[in-house]
Amino acid sequence: DRRVQISWMRGGSYPGMSFSQQMTIPVELSLRRDVDGIRLYRNPVRELDQLVVDRRESVMLARDSVVELPELASVAVELRWAGTEPIRISICGQAMTIWPEYGQVSFAGKTARLRDQGATAIRFLIDRSSIEAFVDDGRSCFGLVRETAVDRTLQLHSTTATAERVTIEVLRPAWV
Repeated sequence: DRRVQISWMRGGSYPGMSFSQQMTIPVELSLRRDVDGIRLYRNPVRELDQLVVDRRESVMLARDSVVELPELASVAVELRWAGTEPIRISICGQAMTIWPEYGQVSFAGKTARLRDQGATAIRFLIDRSSIEAFVDDGRSCFGLVRETAVDRTLQLHSTTATAERVTIEVLRPAWV
């Protein structure tokens, strides 16, 4: 038994495209018990794997190094840290901040609680006009529509965190 959700993304501008708004990536919903009790988790549907045309894996992302990203991609980051200094991940010009001192993560104007202290896994899905982020295996999800897709890079800004593994999957468009 599966429960799949597709949500509406508002607020974008799509110059040169034949549409004026968009839907999110389909996600599978599941109820899981964690430190806060029973929670709703959202993860991209497994059918998204059929769009993968190439996979690049990096063992570690060095601090302040720049990784070029393809236009359509799934980017998985396994992050570890020590201490309380805020950690910033920049993806396609948008900042995600992890606040170890408070056990929180912020992206797209929203903040959520992290499941664990000291480590998290983040999956970003990027396309021409949006970024969706799934933190702690879907415990927290964020989405934003961006005006332009000029910056297609990934950077880690921190003196206390390491991205122990970064996996970049190049995706083909679903609609061609």
